[in-house]
Amino acid sequence: MMDFQKLDLFLHLAETLNFSTTADALHISQPAVSKAIQNLEDELGFQLFQRGRRYVRLTESGKSFYEDCKHITANMNLAINRARNISQRLSSSLAIGYTGTVLEMQCLPHLVKKLKKEYSVTQFYLSNSSHTILQQQLLNGECDFIFTTLDDIEQLNNIHFTNLLEGNFICLLPPKHRLRHCTAIRIEELANENLIFINALQAPPKQSAIQRLISEQCPNASIYFTDSIILSHTLVQGDVGIAIMPSFVTTKDSSQLFAVNLAVDCPLWYGVASKSEQKSQIFGDFIRLAKEIFSEN
Repeated sequence: MMDFQKLDLFLHLAETLNFSTTADALHISQPAVSKAIQNLEDELGFQLFQRGRRYVRLTESGKSFYEDCKHITANMNLAINRARNISQRLSSSLAIGYTGTVLEMQCLPHLVKKLKKEYSVTQFYLSNSSHTILQQQLLNGECDFIFTTLDDIEQLNNIHFTNLLEGNFICLLPPKHRLRHCTAIRIEELANENLIFINALQAPPKQSAIQRLISEQCPNASIYFTDSIILSHTLVQGDVGIAIMPSFVTTKDSSQLFAVNLAVDCPLWYGVASKSEQKSQIFGDFIRLAKEIFSEN
């Protein structure tokens, strides 16, 4: 039966057309390359290469085989990597899910570093996904903890939520925007602005509700949709418009952006969700360290 090692060797030779170069790159002898190709041709029943004293060329059959094999091996490598990631996640001592906000990108490295210091043998798996996927990973046991908002998980059964931060909705403004000096921005003041929203499938319940309210009250506003908070920041930095987001997902010390409160009564809570039955020492320490680190940023 044909193996993928032979296919990888064939693909390399098809791209270099040089037995010596392929041998050096794969750390095998040139005769071993020649023998492997001869065995592959015998197995297939047709010639892959034309060989001369000064040249190596693909046959027409070899060209066809090469084009198809590129996709086969690429898909196989992708399948292996996906399976390996699942294996690593399931065998990790601690699996942590997050959506990739600016705040999380600042805090998570410090959290992981402290956990590794206290639990030197503990393995970690970090899952960066949308909030809906993180919910399923938590319920399925694929994640031990997920960073999320209370409104996103409060309808789930047997889930424990530990609050880390309280906040509200803000308008994230480009540095020279006319509203940057306001204490708070009323919804009607956004009527003719370019607004940046999170896609409905990616937005937690309260985010979706606020976006609907603004859309209804500001029908003339131009609305841009993104798939993540990071992309929203990028668009604001590019002076595309105003992003609406929770106060705790952005950074406090940016000279390039202005965060101004949105004048709506809609309190938010951000924290860590886990299954209710988790009671081990490392779980308690994870919560303790998360509270320390997130309160500092």
